[in-house]
Amino acid sequence: MSDSVQEVAKARQILNQGGGEHNGYTLYSSGLLVQTIQITVTSIEKEIVFPATFPCVVTSVQPIGGNVKVLKLGKNKALLQFDPADVGTKIKLIFSGQ
Repeated sequence: MSDSVQEVAKARQILNQGGGEHNGYTLYSSGLLVQTIQITVTSIEKEIVFPATFPCVVTSVQPIGGNVKVLKLGKNKALLQFDPADVGTKIKLIFSGQ
């Protein structure tokens, strides 16, 4: 496949995108919603509000750059607990679900 055909195919899979450099979401035609949030850990516990509400359920939380324990998980926010050693570091969080 040529690059332009691949770009068109990818564009058809994405129904909606939003957000900025550090917080954003992508809604795919399959119903999958992927949200990316980058934060600087300032305390051991932190509530994260998603850029877009998940229609049904969050199925996956993937931290990049630190250790995270999920305390509560809802359609529009999550309560997370961080390793004390990660205070002051930047962590990227990827939430996915439908």
